[in-house]
Amino acid sequence: MSRSSLFFPNPLANNRVAGDELFMFSPDYSRIEGGRHPLKRFELSTSGSSETTKERFHAQNFVDLVGGGRLRPPGPAGMRPSQISGKERPMALDPQRTALLVIDVQNDYFDGAWRIPEGIAALGRIEEAIEASQSAGATVVYIQHAVTTPEFGLFLPGSYGFALHPRLHPRRDDPHIVKHYPGSFNRTELESTLRQRNIDTIVISGYMTHMCCDTTAREGFQRDFRVLFLDDATATRDGQHATLGRIDHKELHRATLITQASMFAQVVPTSEYVAQVRAK
Repeated sequence: MSRSSLFFPNPLANNRVAGDELFMFSPDYSRIEGGRHPLKRFELSTSGSSETTKERFHAQNFVDLVGGGRLRPPGPAGMRPSQISGKERPMALDPQRTALLVIDVQNDYFDGAWRIPEGIAALGRIEEAIEASQSAGATVVYIQHAVTTPEFGLFLPGSYGFALHPRLHPRRDDPHIVKHYPGSFNRTELESTLRQRNIDTIVISGYMTHMCCDTTAREGFQRDFRVLFLDDATATRDGQHATLGRIDHKELHRATLITQASMFAQVVPTSEYVAQVRAK
């Protein structure tokens, strides 16, 4: 085992969860080193002191190694994966307590100045997630970004670019949120809408991966929602900075997913979410 491995405590640890486990990842998060270790305690040397701090990590609920070592951060207590013959399978979701967030699937990302290269491909997965959510009885929330300064030229309320993509067909009772910040929770009724419906799990889809999707996932995590982040139902565009240079949209998407998986969300493909929401 490499000495450079990283130790991840579970910030949502709960003493009611049976069994303590420690997970070690390579520094670039590309692989799990040593797999799963049922360790009760480990010793962490305290900087500047000869004493040793013993710390107990309740990490059973921190990472779910489903699908070839994909990273799975924590969910609420009780959301442990099923184990059959020593193998893990996806955790079932309660559709009545799950909400799919469809974030900023607006025309300006398809026909405007901020066209997303993988936008249409992601839209197909978003449609699959919507259909599965609706058929299972999960909530689908449609979120649109609105800019009130005309000089910005994008996402202006009442414009074609502000409208949802025509392939989306919200139902009459589907919640609809209009936001003015990257985070969908910020100064909106999203949280109260979810709480009223007893939602404890949110599922992130839409655009852009590194901006509104990422911010919304972090906000949800900080509000104690379990967060799933759909890796193929989200997409972004190239990033550009005057001095830092350019980053390709695929690399920016991947970097965001890795960051999400390290702490904030369970990063899963749409097919896995569909299986989970239909499993109950």
